[in-house]
Amino acid sequence: METSALTRFVEMIALAGAALAILGGGAAWRATGKSLGEFYALLLWSAAGAMLMAKGTDLLVVFIGLELMSIPLYVLAAWYREVRPRPRPG
Repeated sequence: METSALTRFVEMIALAGAALAILGGGAAWRATGKSLGEFYALLLWSAAGAMLMAKGTDLLVVFIGLELMSIPLYVLAAWYREVRPRPRPG
């Protein structure tokens, strides 16, 4: 299956975003004392949905990718409401 340059670019953006979220989000989750396993799994499912959306040539595949991307992000947003940001010095 041939993929275009735009598809590869969007996949790299999705993977880079997931990598940045893993590197930056781990400290926030460790501060709450919660398990990080669910965080990583939901983040990777969301990245897989974004990559599926980018590769989709059929509307049904694009819709499934959208759902696969958005539902884990909704769950992460619901968990994130308990994490309080640290006050900035100064």
